[in-house]
This record gives sequence, structure tokens and C-alpha cells, in this order.
Amino acid sequence: MIPDKISVSDVPVLKPSDSESVKSLDRVTSKTIFSDGEKSFTLDLKDKVLSLSDFIVPDVDTVSSLKLVGGKEYSNSVDKNTNGNPDPGQTLNWFGNGNTTDGFDYGIRGQVDAMANSGDAFFYPVINNQATLVFSTSFDDKIYYETPTGANNIWATANQIDQPGPGIDLGVTDVDALELWGGRDANRFSIYGDPKVAVYNYNSDGTTSALYTQQEIANAIGVDDEFADLVNLDAMMTSGNNWIMFSIDPIEEAGLDGGEIWVWERGSGSADFLKHGGHLWDTDFKVMETFGTASENVNALEAIGSYSGILDAGFEVVPVKSLPLDTVGGNPIPLSI
Repeated sequence: MIPDKISVSDVPVLKPSDSESVKSLDRVTSKTIFSDGEKSFTLDLKDKVLSLSDFIVPDVDTVSSLKLVGGKEYSNSVDKNTNGNPDPGQTLNWFGNGNTTDGFDYGIRGQVDAMANSGDAFFYPVINNQATLVFSTSFDDKIYYETPTGANNIWATANQIDQPGPGIDLGVTDVDALELWGGRDANRFSIYGDPKVAVYNYNSDGTTSALYTQQEIANAIGVDDEFADLVNLDAMMTSGNNWIMFSIDPIEEAGLDGGEIWVWERGSGSADFLKHGGHLWDTDFKVMETFGTASENVNALEAIGSYSGILDAGFEVVPVKSLPLDTVGGNPIPLSI
């Protein structure tokens, strides 16, 4: 059972606190995921001391510099490889300095319209207004953030995400999907214009299967059956098989402008608008006016925040000296993770 979070502002190191917890070390490896119901970070076992290895991030209402956020991946519109060649289903790893490498390739013929992990980090904190929301909009080559108190700005510029390269490579032209904290682990995706399936699961054997149907999403957000075929999910985070935060393309006939963000637990009834940053992400909320985005339509979603102490039973937090954090406008460097 995951215990309650412990508030610690410094970078924590975990160690056994008693003989009982020493026994628990037998089941802890560098692959162990400690989380609050979703992927958050791994712990490496070194001389019977566990230390955070994947990421350390600031407090809830502080925005992480790019280099502190690992496993950054995006899909351009139109999908391309790192050399700029059109490549449907291809995502790109990015490092905060404009360089990219080929990331996950779903092996599909369509355009990747959204991606997520089955246990997205900070899913539950962000839907509870306890982590920073990260997003992009259609026709935007930037990524924006909103903290729980509503502070907002640009989190990543085009030159930080994917700079133009030689030949036909235009760099990032539209951040169409986003995944953070991973490392080619976006095993959930949607395809632009798919007439039946809203979200696919990418299985470990390389096959795909439907996770959410178009009709399910339409029903969850109250779109009438006559317009259900217009529902195109274009941004999401997921946790398990039943929790999803998502946005869709605009549907003029249904009075939706694409700036809406919903949270839904399958089987619980209708989806709710996300409440974050002191407001609802509903149709009345003006995305372009608030953030200066290229459009009203949200088409990429992620979150950054701080797990200040997600501990296995029997372990204690030992604070150590914190390192200074780069600002959002700092000079990010690639991460080797």
C-alpha cells in the first residue's frame, strides 16, 4: 500500500529505518516504480541506500526547468523523423536544446494526434490542482504551463523543442502530442480522424487494441449521437484503464471550441471539466486570451510537479542539500536517461 505523501522540500534520499525495512530491500530494484497510482520515478539500490534517480522537481507551484524534466517526447504535425522526412506514427525525443532523436514509432499509417503512458506521472496531482499543467494548442510550436495558482507562461520555445535542420527539416511546426517523464514509453495514442477508436493501447508484443471508443468519449462529454462521429480526441493523459484527462477537436455543431479539458473515470457517469489554476477548463474559458496561444484548441497535455515523499512502508526521508534550479528561460542541456 502506498502511504501518504510526506512534505519535504529538499531532495530526499531513502534509507532503511529499521530491521523490518531492511527485509523489504530484497524486493526493491532499479526497475521498481514508486508512485501515487501512476508512474513517477524509479529508485536505484546502491549499498542498501535508495536514492531518487530519474527526476527531482520543485514544489507544487514552481515550474521545473526543461533539463530537470526527463523523457521528453513529442509528435509533430505532420509526423516526421529526426531528419525531417515525413514518417506517420513516428515521435521524437527532445532535450530542451533544439536537438531531437527518433522516439517511439507506432507503425501506423495515420497521424499521431495524442499520446500518453498507461500510468502518466502527476496524473492525480494535476487533476486535483496539485501539479502544473503543461499543454500546447493547434498551430503552436511552443508549450505552455499553468500552475495551480494560475501563474502561466511559455514553458518551451520552438528552438528548445526542435530546431530546423538541414534540407527539408523545418523543426517543430505544431506540437501535436506530448509525453514527459518517460523514455519512449508512450503506450497510449490516438490517430487523427479515426472513425471508431478514440484511444489505442500499444501492447508489449507490438500489437494495438482499442482502449476507448469514439462513442464512449462522446457519451462521456454529452455530445449527441448525431455528432458523435465528429469527436476526435487530440490530447490526453491516462492512469490505468479507466482514468483519462483529455481534450478534443472543436465541434461547432455541439458548441465546443476545443479548449475544453475533461476528466473522466470510466463507469462513473459523465466527464467533468478540469478545475485547475483557479478556473474550469470549459468552453467559457478563453485559452488564446489567457495564454497568447496560436489557437483555442488544446492538442497536447502533460503535467509537472513534485513527489516530495512517496515512500514504501518502513523507509524514512533523509533531507540532503538541494541544488539550485535553472529558470524556465535558462539554458537546458540534454539528459542522459
